[in-house]
Amino acid sequence: MRISGVRGSPPPPTLKVALNDTGGFRNTMTLVLTGLDIEAKAAHAEALLFDVLGGRHRFTEVDVRLLRFDTPDARANEQATAHLRITVKDPDPRKVGRAFSNATMELALAGYAGFHTTTPPTAESAYGVFRPAAVARSAVRHTVVLSDGERRVIPDPEVGEVPVCRQPAAVALPGGPVTTAPLGAVCGARSGDKGGDANIGLWTRTDAEYRWLRGFLTTGKVRELLGPEAADLRIDVWHLPTCGR
Repeated sequence: MRISGVRGSPPPPTLKVALNDTGGFRNTMTLVLTGLDIEAKAAHAEALLFDVLGGRHRFTEVDVRLLRFDTPDARANEQATAHLRITVKDPDPRKVGRAFSNATMELALAGYAGFHTTTPPTAESAYGVFRPAAVARSAVRHTVVLSDGERRVIPDPEVGEVPVCRQPAAVALPGGPVTTAPLGAVCGARSGDKGGDANIGLWTRTDAEYRWLRGFLTTGKVRELLGPEAADLRIDVWHLPTCGR
């Protein structure tokens, strides 16, 4: 693969580092629901479970999600069920261990008809928490160790001039009839992450496509496309037009 016409920018004065801490303990149980009134059954099961456990407030964090896989007039069993996934987290492993997962079994006869879970009661597991941070470049020495044991220090690249980038002006989206199409029909995409921080890169083949994309893909539109899980997350949009032409 050959990449041409690309110019980099000078390195920043800091380097990214990853900090990993022990977050505590967690456990997840998934209840399977089928038939009519799925939302009502899920709410009933959730209320019963936390009544048995002594309330949601006993845990540092609680996450309850109703996952709808069910379809009307299902042709197969997996198409007729929804999952109520309940996750609890706490520094105390005793709270989220078998005391939590065993409590779900107490709902077997007192809960909704057809009650069952995807797994038997499980024990707690530890989880980590990632935090991104930065350190001064001067605090890090880049060293390469060769096969014979020789160590070579690799100096930082020299700081040069920042390339001047053309910034095509954003244009208003044209009016008229529209149709639904994959965003990938206009641009390519890739995604990556630094722990809990995700990034998505999009690129186009032509300046015209870039101008349209820049007008279309606002912060609000990104939030809309990502869905409810991004509703409360911070989203930044950065425009990186072609440089060096």
